[in-house]
Amino acid sequence: MGFEPDRYAWTAVEHRERGGGVHVHVLAARCDLETGRSLNIAPPGWRRTFDPLRDAFNDEQRWSRPDDPERARVQQSGHRAYIEAAKLRAGLEHEADARELLRDYLEQRVEHGAVRIRADVIAALEDAGLEVPRQGKSYVTVRNPDDGKRWRLKGALYEHEFEPERLDRAAPAPAGGRSAGDGADRRARAEAARRELERRRAERAAYHRTDTAAWIGRVRGMLLRAWLLPLIVGLSLSLGISGGSWAVMRSLWTTIEQQMETSAVLDVDIKESRATLARIEAATWGVTLREIDGERFVVLPAGTLSNPPWTVGGRPALKLSSE
Repeated sequence: MGFEPDRYAWTAVEHRERGGGVHVHVLAARCDLETGRSLNIAPPGWRRTFDPLRDAFNDEQRWSRPDDPERARVQQSGHRAYIEAAKLRAGLEHEADARELLRDYLEQRVEHGAVRIRADVIAALEDAGLEVPRQGKSYVTVRNPDDGKRWRLKGALYEHEFEPERLDRAAPAPAGGRSAGDGADRRARAEAARRELERRRAERAAYHRTDTAAWIGRVRGMLLRAWLLPLIVGLSLSLGISGGSWAVMRSLWTTIEQQMETSAVLDVDIKESRATLARIEAATWGVTLREIDGERFVVLPAGTLSNPPWTVGGRPALKLSSE
């Protein structure tokens, strides 16, 4: 994200389904805790930062990767989000191809480990509130109790001897293609993903620093105008009423402007002087010359002498001969 940890609030909720499926939901407050501004943790292009994080975890923990060609299916679910059992029946009422929706629902649970055998398939359908009036060797009949509609479902997913490994898979990746790889390959990919993630974090951090600094500058300007202008107007009116002189008000305004300009120039001079002093100290290694009651000393950086013959301001010093 590129923020310091005390600038955002978040929590993670683990969701376990019957059968072993596990999901983690990450929630973040849409607020920058330092400035109070709106915070979008998923701005346009957010996947460029998320993908390296996902890849790093998958390879470091040896988890299954969704982009592994060996795990690809002949029939893809497309953009459909994870289908919750409680909403499946409602979706059947509006879905053009109910069989495809049911297949997606079950295959998602196969991928998450919640469905491993034929009994798990039946249990998943019943969890969604559907009825299974008939089970054949190579098919399952499903009924929606809301409207009485029935669907006979066939295929490897619905066979009596169903096993997850029997689902249609894509052909293995060709030689030289990307695959799960051994431990060395995984470590190399994880390290590359971490480097890319750190680069993205640095870019976001730089953006937030620039954006926050600009926002603070605008707020300061607004606050300055909010109290300075009424003060000047009030003083000018008071002087104009009591003295009856527009020249006095104009002079006061000009003086205030000059003082503000002078203050800005002094701030620049102070910053330049501090920078010059820092360069001098760096060039002379912190060595300075002091004269005390007519005696001259070379003051060294702290810690350079264990038993200094002289000290000045708590730092070791060497006394120069007056001859």
